[in-house]
Amino acid sequence: MTWNGGKRVFLCSCTVVFWCSQVLADMSYTIQMQIENKQYGLQSVTQRCKTNEQFLLTETQYSAEEGAIVQLTDMKRGVIYSIDHKEQRITMSPIPDEELPELDFNAEKMENSTIRGFQCQGYRIQEFRGTVPSATMEVWVTDDLDMPFGSLWKDLLKDKSKALKKLRDNMDGFPLRYTRRSLLEDKTQVQMEVMDIELSDLPEEIFTLPETYTLHVAEEVSSDTPEEL
Repeated sequence: MTWNGGKRVFLCSCTVVFWCSQVLADMSYTIQMQIENKQYGLQSVTQRCKTNEQFLLTETQYSAEEGAIVQLTDMKRGVIYSIDHKEQRITMSPIPDEELPELDFNAEKMENSTIRGFQCQGYRIQEFRGTVPSATMEVWVTDDLDMPFGSLWKDLLKDKSKALKKLRDNMDGFPLRYTRRSLLEDKTQVQMEVMDIELSDLPEEIFTLPETYTLHVAEEVSSDTPEEL
């Protein structure tokens, strides 16, 4: 997810990964999201996700007129496979390793809430860039799904945001609802809610790349690709 908006909102492959990347059980779920900013107005995004302890498969639909964007994220290797079924082509690229702005956060607990049948703890968060308030956020997390914030995503962030890691350490659980309102010039607003949660064993074939597709490897990653995912 980009903090400052844009027509193609980067979901990394999924907003939930922003909060939680170590999954202790196979799970399928759908994310409904609305993004609004001054430049592009309101966008509605639907993302269908399947995940296990290593992989995250997403199908992201930005509009009914466009085909879904399919991505397979290998969280242990730190790479994303973008899959074009029409062209039978796979593009392998690293999870973006951009420098994060210097952020700080103040968080306070809110009232509890029941979302999709799960008990959730709410948090209100004030984000700062340096000493300047940059955004307000609200997030509701549940510990009923046995999916804590994991070390994999922290490893991907490396040392780029110690404040962000500390924030997640203090908010253990799986996020079911998330809102963010930018206080900067772009005025981007994001609303996200997880829907249709299903915990069940998923076949390994779901997370396997099509063998007959052409593979294009970005320069930033090794050309070695696993024979079996």
